[in-house]
Amino acid sequence: APPTHRPGGRLLPGESDEDGLLRNLTEQLAVDKLQYQPFQVIDYLGCWWRPDFDDQTLPYIPAHVSKPKEARKLFAVQLPDKFTFHHSSTVEMVAMPFYSLYDSAEEHDPVLASVPSLISSIELALQEVTQDPSLQGQS
Repeated sequence: APPTHRPGGRLLPGESDEDGLLRNLTEQLAVDKLQYQPFQVIDYLGCWWRPDFDDQTLPYIPAHVSKPKEARKLFAVQLPDKFTFHHSSTVEMVAMPFYSLYDSAEEHDPVLASVPSLISSIELALQEVTQDPSLQGQS
């Protein structure tokens, strides 16, 4: 599987998972880091564990492992209506539809391939926002 990079990082002492995620997303992706925090955590999707110092990650902690080396927690995050991504020039950002991730653990890493199944537990409601012309000019 080709190497992938997902936004994230380590938590600061006393920082919750959600607060650390929002801080890291803002630091890594937002153009204006001081003006606003445009991300909203919708739901916790799951956790993958790295039991040893190799690259293998599992969706469970094996019985023989008392202290895993890493936990990769996945969250569903809502983006604002309009948002400009900022990322390092050494990173290529690619938009991928869910159907290209589903059942593709050989092509992508297993954590990324699990996202469509994990997100299926969330009910998504899409709304079309339109401006009512009869309300223009009223305050």
